[in-house]
Amino acid sequence: MIKIIRYWIIKTIGISKGEANALIILAPVLLTIIILPRYFHRYYTSTYSNQLSDQLILDSLVAQIESNKKKAEAPTGIIHYKKFDPNTASFDLLKSNGIPVHLAQRIISYREKGGQFRKKEDLIKIYGMNDELYATLSPHISIPPTKTYVKTKPSNHEFKKKHIITAFDINTADTSAFKQIRGVGTTLSNRIVKFRDQLGGFISTNQLNQVYGLEPEVIDSILSYGSISSDFTPMQVNINTDTIRHLSQHPFINYRLAKAVVNYRRQHGKFKELDQLKKIHLLDDSTYNKIQPYLIIGK
Repeated sequence: MIKIIRYWIIKTIGISKGEANALIILAPVLLTIIILPRYFHRYYTSTYSNQLSDQLILDSLVAQIESNKKKAEAPTGIIHYKKFDPNTASFDLLKSNGIPVHLAQRIISYREKGGQFRKKEDLIKIYGMNDELYATLSPHISIPPTKTYVKTKPSNHEFKKKHIITAFDINTADTSAFKQIRGVGTTLSNRIVKFRDQLGGFISTNQLNQVYGLEPEVIDSILSYGSISSDFTPMQVNINTDTIRHLSQHPFINYRLAKAVVNYRRQHGKFKELDQLKKIHLLDDSTYNKIQPYLIIGK
């Protein structure tokens, strides 16, 4: 067969026998070089197209899962409110009343840690419960009247006799009052009292969030029994007479700010009003609003 092809090439093209042999060898190679790129282009184009199609399907499935998840957490349709006691209501009942999933879980966690709602207004102390949601829920909250709320504390796998938790003022209470609350031991109670004394007293219950190690659920428990007297006045520092060392001992005033206050006082004379502090570049509005209740102008 090869001899016939070689003979035909020599007669047709008019080349020598050696040249005809070379052409017979090179021809298949040239054909391979021409055909293979087209084949691979078609193959990889098809493969890429399939991969792209698969990716689009996966992206669509992920988007659908995320959408279903959001729909599951969000209240759907018209909410048909039912009377409920936050001390006993199930997770499903709380959720069906329009309470977001994370808040419903926080209410149940608060109860499991010993917290109890003595009146409907106590619900607003739950971290994340806003005034608008509380106003909507308030007409549907029903807490049966009770004389005393008690908690039990396990010891050596047995429950001790129930004891009453007495209400207390968080600005005057000692560590033993805080240790009544489940989740507050010696370390945390000492830390609360120390921070309070350095601060000059709590003017807002939100300041408990600044005590290191206090979880939101434990703060909710503290506020079920602890409160701030309406006529409380915090201890104040005198920005006209106190030293850098004394000013910097306040949790909201660092050393640099204390030094800037004293330097400003030396350069411009004593402060006539607290707003003059805003002229100090180190003091931003947020810090000023925090420390303002703890400052006084003295002679």
